[in-house]
Amino acid sequence: MKILIVNPCQSKLPIPPDLIRADTYISIPLAYGLKNKNHTIEFITSKDSFLDGIKQEKINLKALFNILKIDEFKFFPENIKIELTKLFYLEIFEKTRSLIKNKKYDIIHLHSNYFLLEMGIFNEITNIPIVITLHSVLSNQNCLKKLISNFNLKNKYFISISNKQRDFYPFDFFKTVYNGINLNLFPFYSNSEGKNIIFVGRTVKVKGIKEALEVSVKTNIPLKFTGKTDSEISFFNNEVLPLVNKHKNLIKYYKTINRNNISNFYSLGKILLFPIQWEEPFGLVMIESMATGTPIVAFARGSVPEVIKDGETGFIVNPSDDDIRGDWIIKKTGIEGLCEAVERIYSMPEEQYRKMRKACREHVEKNFTVERMVDEYEKVYYEILNKKNNH
Repeated sequence: MKILIVNPCQSKLPIPPDLIRADTYISIPLAYGLKNKNHTIEFITSKDSFLDGIKQEKINLKALFNILKIDEFKFFPENIKIELTKLFYLEIFEKTRSLIKNKKYDIIHLHSNYFLLEMGIFNEITNIPIVITLHSVLSNQNCLKKLISNFNLKNKYFISISNKQRDFYPFDFFKTVYNGINLNLFPFYSNSEGKNIIFVGRTVKVKGIKEALEVSVKTNIPLKFTGKTDSEISFFNNEVLPLVNKHKNLIKYYKTINRNNISNFYSLGKILLFPIQWEEPFGLVMIESMATGTPIVAFARGSVPEVIKDGETGFIVNPSDDDIRGDWIIKKTGIEGLCEAVERIYSMPEEQYRKMRKACREHVEKNFTVERMVDEYEKVYYEILNKKNNH
């Protein structure tokens, strides 16, 4: 098959190791995996990007965040941010349109972040199957229902990255394909001596960083956390930093850890806390942590019940008494439930805890590898093409 991959990343590819961007962490390994299976892959990139061994179709612009630092970009007025983002996106999509006029592709695979903008630009392309992997959730379905009728959905095949994600879109999905990681980058620490709670992710409200700090304080167990602070600065300064400063003997902030070293950070953890405050569509942090053997304690929001095996690779906790998502082992809810789950893991006999670490690794090996993800997308492509050929 000849496949064009479109991932509108505003950063230079491959992305710097101090940047976390889930859609690109998926699209690039997918491209290499498909190429290794003898498919012809082309990847649209910025002018200054370089993907070794992958044929690139470059736009005329350098990557936005290679021209401006993210720390500079975040202080721009919101309307200017939107203008800059649209400028970069439109360059990518104009390149896409130009390519499909002059080349024949079997499949276009779009990794979507700005769904409405992208759907509008791809609206007139109906002769080539477009696989659209959605990497986010939309909060206002009613508005989307009104807008979606204006889009031509012919030959558009939506892929969810969790089954729960589907609840937030008013149209049918073709298939769910779970994200996968390269296990070589996340070695298994079977004998980890990590004693800390750890938190990995953006230090924003929806990621639950404040709740993680509260659990550390309530249980009196040290917490180490890492993550970017390039957005929601006031939340971080007013609600996170005061807790960090008040409990310096308990909490340590590592800012952004280079992605090349992140597996070592996971190994510092007895557990990883994932107290998300939104419907996370997937959460790569969970499978990265489990790959290294570090179990998870998480709220039962978004994809969590699909990724974690309750009692085997960690514990799932209902967010509140008014928000019951399942009959989990831990019966308390909210912060109290997180604390109970944390304390249960810390009180486990060593042999039982090591068994949980091993179960974490095996769970990822079975369900969340790059190889499995590539195989699943390949099946999607063939199924779509067979469907097209039979009509």
